[in-house]
Amino acid sequence: MNTTLETTPCSKCGETITGVFKGDICPNCMLPFWKCTECKFIITAKSPPDVCPECGAHCSFIDATCYEPDCGGNGKLDPRI
Repeated sequence: MNTTLETTPCSKCGETITGVFKGDICPNCMLPFWKCTECKFIITAKSPPDVCPECGAHCSFIDATCYEPDCGGNGKLDPRI
């Protein structure tokens, strides 16, 4: 039986975690989540890009980071957005 756990590096700072980033901001760089209003693509960055890396359009992005305890607490993706 293989007990090796998958590791995932943060694409921004290189911090590696065991498992996969799912809904959590990297604990090292603490970058916010930005959600494309067109295709719903989510990216972590200090500020949103001018062009969506997923759909390639000049889209608006909304801050989808949770800042309150009722959506999971600081550093989580807000499921209400």
